[in-house]
Amino acid sequence: MTKWHQDEEEKMVSSLCCRLPNGMRRKMGGTQQNHILGDGTSFWNFFNSWAELSRGFHQPSTTPIHQRWFPGNTPCPIHLPPMTEPGARLRLSSPPFPERILHLSKQNIAKLKQKLNSQMGTTAISSLQSYMGHLWRSITRARNLDGNEDVHLFLGIGTRPRVHLPEGYWGNGLYFKKVTLKAGEVVGKGVGWVACQIKETVEKQSEEEVMKQYSNWLKSPALVGGELFSVNTVTISSSPWYNVYGTDFGWGKPVRVRSGGANKLDGKVTLFAGCEEGSVDIELSINPHTLHQLQNDSEFLEYVTIS
Repeated sequence: MTKWHQDEEEKMVSSLCCRLPNGMRRKMGGTQQNHILGDGTSFWNFFNSWAELSRGFHQPSTTPIHQRWFPGNTPCPIHLPPMTEPGARLRLSSPPFPERILHLSKQNIAKLKQKLNSQMGTTAISSLQSYMGHLWRSITRARNLDGNEDVHLFLGIGTRPRVHLPEGYWGNGLYFKKVTLKAGEVVGKGVGWVACQIKETVEKQSEEEVMKQYSNWLKSPALVGGELFSVNTVTISSSPWYNVYGTDFGWGKPVRVRSGGANKLDGKVTLFAGCEEGSVDIELSINPHTLHQLQNDSEFLEYVTIS
């Protein structure tokens, strides 16, 4: 437990396992980890290592490395600014926004990717960029915004491969990058163009750019704030590449994976691999009016199943 604010305490890690009632031979497990400890890669390395030890492994296949990495000769500890003003600490309570699971099959992802690359005369748009462009454009259209309004997409940029951190590094290796366009551009220029804007932003995140991001943060340290959930925003978290369905505690392969209720504000997107190989499940928290529009958008539903 760690003291955070006045008399409140928040758990750094907690877990719960339940056997489902009525004779069902299934178990349900949940684990939460505070982002102070690590990112999604750290979380799933921990969860899969725990599962391996439960199955009788003598040691996990990915050895955790607890030596924290900082760029250059960074003096430690790094002192964050005091949070003394009312509301200085970001609080994201559960709002009355509905949540839905958007499923994309392997076949539909391939069709969408092929369509977008064909539109733009390239082969460089990835599957992830394809369905993120499709989702962002569809949400922007469903929000029925003025064409001159700014719309934002926040992407989590993984820094581990960019600064050559070892596979088992335990900590946070990411930052968020914002893509800002006009609503009229996103809706009017086509999903292939939108995916290309995402692609260009990701390609700019070189090792040099990562070091620049970290150096700027060290000059003025700050916590990730409410900008991620500002108006007309879609925020992407998690990754379809995490090994979520390999987490076997000896009970068999997981049936479904879902995230908890934290940070579920308007436009929050959580990515997971789907149960079927090559598919993707997208958890979407969204304004009810926007959701209604999405559920009646034939162009959006051509590739996506909503549940």
